[in-house]
Amino acid sequence: MVITKEQLHERANYLGGSDSAAILGLSKWKTPLMVFMAKVFPNPDNTENTIGGKNEAAYWGSELEDIVAKNFQKLTGKRVQRVNKTLVHPQHKFICANLDRTIVGEDALLEVKTCSAYKAEEWEGDNIPMEYVVQVQHYLAVTGEAGAYFACLIGGQRFVWKYVPRDEELIKTIIDALVDFWTRFVIPKTPPVATGADRDTDLLGQMYPVAGEGTSITLPDVDEVLLDQMKELEDQIDLKKERVDEIKNQIRQEMQDNETALAGKYIVTWKNQSRTSIDSKALKEKFPAIYETVARTTTSRAFRTAVKKEK
Repeated sequence: MVITKEQLHERANYLGGSDSAAILGLSKWKTPLMVFMAKVFPNPDNTENTIGGKNEAAYWGSELEDIVAKNFQKLTGKRVQRVNKTLVHPQHKFICANLDRTIVGEDALLEVKTCSAYKAEEWEGDNIPMEYVVQVQHYLAVTGEAGAYFACLIGGQRFVWKYVPRDEELIKTIIDALVDFWTRFVIPKTPPVATGADRDTDLLGQMYPVAGEGTSITLPDVDEVLLDQMKELEDQIDLKKERVDEIKNQIRQEMQDNETALAGKYIVTWKNQSRTSIDSKALKEKFPAIYETVARTTTSRAFRTAVKKEK
């Protein structure tokens, strides 16, 4: 669902359905650290998932929401209605829900989704993406309703709908995790440990974009153990990469001048490709004025480790 800047700022005050999946480590879009930053340091100017923002998939998902909901009514004979307010958990006021629709005359809600054709298998048979299951169980925990329907438009041309009953065991897991997250991280403003996801790498780069020149810090002793683990894993990766490269070169040697090779169930290609690039050094020497107009300087932080030399 695409939201406004005002709604984005308001949602900093509570944990919503999509936050649950992230906190449980089940979201493809958010990490626990991202949830923490959104709650503790909300940035209403971050329009990534807001109307007019950069996320086209989310934008068009919102635009198609009413069409999908109407099609659900048409195919099932059930009548749905909007819920134009934020619903609050009866015991935990920082746990809230923003529903797509509720089912009139039935103890159930409707969650509307859209996805690309590449994700069709996630909806095959009885399948439903787990992060969405967590999202609706979060909503059921807040509303007390008995179940939820999904209506999903796949690739803009295939429609599926499914029902998920209330799962008390999963709801308890969700609520316990949210309470722990809120009390352990949000209230004391202590960030959770970052994951290895690219989104956390990008977020940390945004949080700490520039290193203070000449500054230094001594890390806790436990970090030496972590760095030992990292070094061991990197060595394993290097050995595996070396073996992969060795196999590739053996195949290249056998292919010789051929573009394509067959090996049992495998098709191997070693095709010609070309790329045009600018020689920045030559451009600067021959056309310095042009170079100055097109040159761009960017600043980033490179993360490297080394073992201290024994004195």
